[in-house]
Formats: sequence, structure tokens, C-alpha cells
Amino acid sequence: MKTKIDIICGFMGSGKTTLLNQLVDYALSKDESTLVVQYENGNTPLDRKNLRNNNLHFAEPKAKTPDAEALAALIQRYAPKRLIVEYNGTWELEPFIKLLESSAMRRLAYVNSISGVADAGTLPVYLKNLGSFFREPLEKSDYLFLTNTAPLTAEKRKESLSLLKQLNGDAGLTEVASREQWAQTVQAPQYGSTQGFRLALDNVVSFSLFYAVILAIILIGTLSIMDSISGQIYMGKASAFVTVFASILFQAFPFILIGVFVSAIIQVFVSESLITRFFPKHPQLAMGLAVFAGVLFPVCDCAIIPVMRRLIQKGIPLSAAVTFMLAAPIVDPVVIASTLYAFPGQPEIAIWRLLLGVTIALSVGHFFLFIPYKNKVLSDRLVFNTCQCGFCGVGENGNSNSFFKKILGVVRHASTEFFFVGQYLIIAAAFSTYIQTSVSPQTMQIFSNNPAGAILTMMLFAFILSICSTSDAFIARNFVQQFSNGPVVSFMVFGAMLDIKNLLLLLGSFQKKFVFTLIVLVIIVSFIILYFADSVYL
Repeated sequence: MKTKIDIICGFMGSGKTTLLNQLVDYALSKDESTLVVQYENGNTPLDRKNLRNNNLHFAEPKAKTPDAEALAALIQRYAPKRLIVEYNGTWELEPFIKLLESSAMRRLAYVNSISGVADAGTLPVYLKNLGSFFREPLEKSDYLFLTNTAPLTAEKRKESLSLLKQLNGDAGLTEVASREQWAQTVQAPQYGSTQGFRLALDNVVSFSLFYAVILAIILIGTLSIMDSISGQIYMGKASAFVTVFASILFQAFPFILIGVFVSAIIQVFVSESLITRFFPKHPQLAMGLAVFAGVLFPVCDCAIIPVMRRLIQKGIPLSAAVTFMLAAPIVDPVVIASTLYAFPGQPEIAIWRLLLGVTIALSVGHFFLFIPYKNKVLSDRLVFNTCQCGFCGVGENGNSNSFFKKILGVVRHASTEFFFVGQYLIIAAAFSTYIQTSVSPQTMQIFSNNPAGAILTMMLFAFILSICSTSDAFIARNFVQQFSNGPVVSFMVFGAMLDIKNLLLLLGSFQKKFVFTLIVLVIIVSFIILYFADSVYL
């Protein structure tokens, strides 16, 4: 397991060492082996009560400036679960972040959090007079602490809070009234996301599927007994269901395998920082490249949203990040190939899926370009969504041993993603097979006769079923007898952009207000474009 690195930055005298003591207390309370490296020794001493703890190690940096090899050697020597770095308040932070993203460090560790500390009394003066080296660490922080607000008047306190929010509005912010109240005010930055709920949901799905198989066996046995009495009426329907259901799975699984392996190779061999460097900061150019990024970086659905968060943290325009999130699952070469295979002799289905998906992605992206979102985007809580498997993005020095580990990482990623995606495919296949074999045409006409209702119905199906975009075409094909081409294409376009899985990940990384805005916008724009295309072309 990689070491997680927590960086504490801020100007001298702001309270970095006080926060360091709180973070050490937090780590030791979790029984984590912790290494502390200080590139600046402030006036506040380290907490003596922790010095005798066997889980805590201190290391003096040998070089005056951070060095990747020296830091890697310390991690290899102590093998800590958490490394806490008190960064020098007079240094820019970006060179240190790039150092941590080097191949030598990515094999061993990842950046878990960046906490910026600022003194409320001196903040306005320092911002005005000290320039970029004072602002830059605070701008790059995930979480901000504004200290010593108690001595200030209400007006001065409000001014400091406003300045800090203007400096980094996407970071979480905690106000600390005085040094003495640190322990009562904050124990440590709280790390977490909805991933725990998502994993619980996965367990529920797995549990349900297990018992669904048992119930299916009991049902088939019961039907067989009834058939022996009544003349194979019931078993005939069961046989039709099994035939259609199995055909969907057998055709979809090869594309899922290809998709998860391609995604795993990208995740293991290509660092997230490389993907973010692919995007320029010019809004229009970034949006154009965002459409094609999914072709070059076809990462899995679960990795798209963390990459989107990273793009925003790196200063990439929100419009480009949103465009990438929506377009990537559509322009994925495996997705295009699976759509062509699922609809033989109908290449126009794949073409319309591609064109409409890109149009919707660019339309939503341009909305955020022309009407900038002025509220917070990223979640207040420190959320680390990037993979922590120890294999991702270690990429560039290929000795035989590390290459073998990377291949092992690819296999592990692919297998995990395959079973995760397979759960939803089985549920979706059963649902669509039931509609095809058991629901009467008269009943389905209630939904399919009205074009707007048919599109909304298929969008709802896509959201609930949450199928991977590499296999959703095989589910969509099952609806061609009940719906026209427009609603069927709508199912594939909308489902690739928004479903239950992605919603949970969005809620774990972004502000709820932004997620609500994005979802409403995607639904409205998708419906308008899909309905227009269905009425005029499809």
C-alpha cells in the first residue's frame, strides 16, 4: 500500500506546527505508522506526549530543499502509512507537488491532502505586500484554516474570511478562534466521501444477485413440475427468457473485458497528472480537446469524475472539465465498436450516438463557459478519489520488476472493474429481457406512442440501470421492438453521461448545489437535443 502524504503549508507564524500536532494526534489515534518531515521549524514545539509513541517517526531532511530521492529513501526506511510534511512558508508549493508526481515518488506515495494555514490578523497585509509566494500555497490547498480570529473585530474577521474565500473558493474552510482552541475546534481534516455508501451499494447488489440466482433455480424447478402437469406452458416462457438473457450476456461480456483492460492499462501506465497536462487553460481550445481526450484516455466510468476534479484543481476551465466527463464515455473507441457490433447493418445508430453525445457534451460545457458558475464547485471535505492500489500511474521507469507489478495492477484493476460492471449488466439484461418476453405490446405502447414520453422513459431506464457504456448497446438493442430509433439512441447517450454510479461519485467530490445544477442541465439539454433529433432526423 502506498504512503499517503499530507502537506501543511502557509506563511511563517500562521500555525502550521499547531495543525501538525493535531494531525499527528489524529493519525496516532487511528494506529497509523506516521513519519513527520519539517522543512520549517516554527516557534511552536512538537507535542511531547507523542514522542515516545512507537508509531511516530521524525526525520530531518538532509537537503535544504526537497529532494525526491531523499524523500523516497525516508519512505522506504520507515514504511509509514502516513507522511506529514510541514512545508516551508517562504517556498512556492508547485515545485514540491511536481516532485511528488515524479516516477520515483509515485511508486511509493500519493498526495492525500494539502492544508493551508493563514493568520487572520496578518492575512490582508501579507496578501497585499508579499505577492505570489504567499498566495500560491493557499490557492493550491484542498483545505484552509484561518487562525487567530478571536482578537479581531467582526468587520476585520469578515474581511479576512472574504479574502481567503476569494483566494480559494473551492477549498474547505475552518475558522480557528485562537491557538488554545485548536484541539476543541479541529482534530484533523476529515477525509471521506460517498465511496463507503457506494461500496455498501455494491455489496447489496452482489447479495441480491446471489439470491436471485437461487430464486431462479427454485423457480425453474417449480415451473418444470408445473409443466409436467399442464403441458409445458410455463417452462416455454422461462426458456425464452433464458435464451434472450444468455444471448445478451454472451455478446456483451467480450466488450466489457476489452473495455476494462484498456481502461486498466490507461490507469496503471498513464499518470493522472499526464492527463491533466494534456489540457490547455484556454477555454475554447480546452473544450475542443476535451472531446477527443476520451479517445486517447478511455478510463473507466469510476475514474472519469476523479480526473474531472483534478482538472478543476489544476485550473482547467470548468467548461472543459464538464465536457470531458460527458464526452469521454461516448467517444471511447471500445464503446463505438460495441455499438456497431450490437446493431449490425445499422452503422447510423453508432454515428448518431457519437454525434448527439458530443453535441450534448459541448452544449453543457458552453453553458458553463458563457454563464460562469460563481459558487463553490469542489466539496468542502477533503476527498481523495484517485486510485490507491499502489500500481496506478507509476509508469515511466520500466525495469522488469516494476513492469511485472504494473501488469499485475492491470489484471487486478480489470478483474475488479469487470465484476463491478457485470453486476449492473446482469440486472439490466434481466430487466430488458423481461420487457421483451413478458410485457405485452399494448402495455409498451403506453410509453412508446408519445415521442417525448418514450425518450424520457428510456432516459429514466438508463439512469436506473447504470450500465457501463461499453455494453449498454446490447441492452438498448432489446428495446428496438418496443421503441423507435430515437428513444433507443437516447438510452445509450444519456446513460453514458449520467447514472446512479456517477451520481454517487459526483456527490462525493463536488458541492451538492453544483451537482444539482449539473444534473438538471444535463437532463434538460439532453432531452431537447434528443427530442429534436428524433423529430427531424431519426
